This record gives sequence, structure tokens and C-alpha cells, in this order.
Amino acid sequence: MPVTMMRCAFSLVILLAISLSASGWVEKRYTQGQLVCIEERKRDRVLLYQVNTPIMTEEPYLFATVEVKDVRYDGEYFPWRRSESLPLPWSAGEPVWIQVEKHFFYVKTPHGEGIKFALVRKVTMKGSGESKGATDADEFRTGCPR
Repeated sequence: MPVTMMRCAFSLVILLAISLSASGWVEKRYTQGQLVCIEERKRDRVLLYQVNTPIMTEEPYLFATVEVKDVRYDGEYFPWRRSESLPLPWSAGEPVWIQVEKHFFYVKTPHGEGIKFALVRKVTMKGSGESKGATDADEFRTGCPR
């Protein structure tokens, strides 16, 4: 009798541990937002230094601003290879599906795959702009920040 009770208690503990750990494995959901701004930009990158002179190259990247509820996210997407073209399946003002994480956000393309953007800035849009000074939120309302 005590052996069956111990087996039952042990299996109950294992079942509880599995159910608690499985709750952390749930995939985050995509939420709908609006694409405020999207544009292709270039940045200079240092390849190497030769006799204290930097050898540089231009590196194209995609800059996007997405608004979800009252929060706007700025993000940058860098292609894995230089020969890879930048995906521009959207235009500004379109609704998009977005999944936000701590340092990244994913925007779902019309084909269903997610493009990973590095999160550069996050701004909470509050109120109707009654503050007298220009804030980040006021600057952010004007369009694509530089």
C-alpha cells in the first residue's frame, strides 16, 4: 500500500512540474498594429583599419516604425548577406501583424513568415499632447525619425 501511494505522489509531482514548465513554452501571439513608416537606409560600416585609416563600406538596412495600441516601436532589419535584397512587402499606413519581445519585434509578411527587427526605440504615446515642450512622443508623431 505505501509503495502505490508513493508512486501516485511521485507521478503527481512530475505531472505538476511538466504542466508548470509547459506554460513557459507557449508561443507569444501576434497582435495587429499599423505600419507608420518604412524606408530603406544606408549606414557606413568599418571593415578594417589599414595604417590607422578605416576602410568602410555602405551597408543597407530597413527601418520601420510600427504602432500597436498607444506604443510605437522603431526597428532595424539587416539582411544576413549583402547580396540579399531588402524585403519591402508593405507601405506606410498598412495594418501588420507584430510580435514584440524584449529586444526584437517580428513583423509578419503577407507570405506568413516573420521578419526580425532589432528594437531601437520604444515610445509610449500618451494624451493629446498638452505638454508645452517638445518630447519624444511629439517628435515621434511627425513620421520617420532620423
